[in-house]
Amino acid sequence: MKFFNQLFQNDETWSIDRQWYFRIVEFILMLQLIYYSWSWGYYIQHLSTVVLPLGLANYIDVSVLFHHNYSLILAILATVTALLGFFRIKPWMYAFSLLFFHLIYISRFSQGEISHGANMLGVAIMSLAVATFSFKNEGQIQKFAWGMIIFLIGFSYTSAAFCKLIGTGFNWADGQHLWLWMHELATDRLSENGSFSFNFFQEFLFRHHWLATIVLLSGWIVEFLGITLWFNKLRPYIATLLIGLHVGIYLSMRINFVDNFGVMLVMIGYPWHHLIHQIREKYSGTFRNLRFSRFFSLFISDR
Repeated sequence: MKFFNQLFQNDETWSIDRQWYFRIVEFILMLQLIYYSWSWGYYIQHLSTVVLPLGLANYIDVSVLFHHNYSLILAILATVTALLGFFRIKPWMYAFSLLFFHLIYISRFSQGEISHGANMLGVAIMSLAVATFSFKNEGQIQKFAWGMIIFLIGFSYTSAAFCKLIGTGFNWADGQHLWLWMHELATDRLSENGSFSFNFFQEFLFRHHWLATIVLLSGWIVEFLGITLWFNKLRPYIATLLIGLHVGIYLSMRINFVDNFGVMLVMIGYPWHHLIHQIREKYSGTFRNLRFSRFFSLFISDR
């Protein structure tokens, strides 16, 4: 029972401040979903054929979305259903948001190169879809969705560490592998932009095999510890290490996961509800007198 309380908080620990913060996080997730839906929707209109089918694209032909603005229609549907879910007009609409978002994703990345940047967003929307479909009470929706998000993100990091072991073994952390990947990335950037130069950190890694090995090994260890996100006391520390992991990936490989994975880790990794509590205590009179406070109370548990 104690373990599950680390993820799915009980009524005593799920305070009004946690509820306010959850709504802030949910709002950010909704904005991200809308942004990606529209930016990818426009991009899809320039595609002509499916090179690498993903997800449902293995069973349906998503190339029909490449024409007649169908992808933009999906973006509209994803936006509307996300808004209906967020404002709890029809909470279960998050399930349709997830479906439309998935169709847009598999269409956008059907060209042979897969982006992992929005994976955490997909996991979060799926958690909201399951929570809003399974519960009616706002407090239960929030507690279940929050716990599921943290559980799946922690599990995804640890499973990634095991995948490296299964695919390559402990030799995966050999610094020569990092050299190879940096050279492959340089070739991709050179063909894409016509020019490329390694940064100072990359040049330093090329000169020191031992350091390249330590970078890979430390990254693997941090990934392996991903499931410690499940525990309240350890969460801020492992979140900081995981953010550092993505900064290291950016410095060594020029792959930017910080604006996606980093944002999610910042949101779930630290007890921001304590800050909200301090703000509410300091400006309690102001909050009490705001006319729209009744509107926000619609999204707070009535338990």
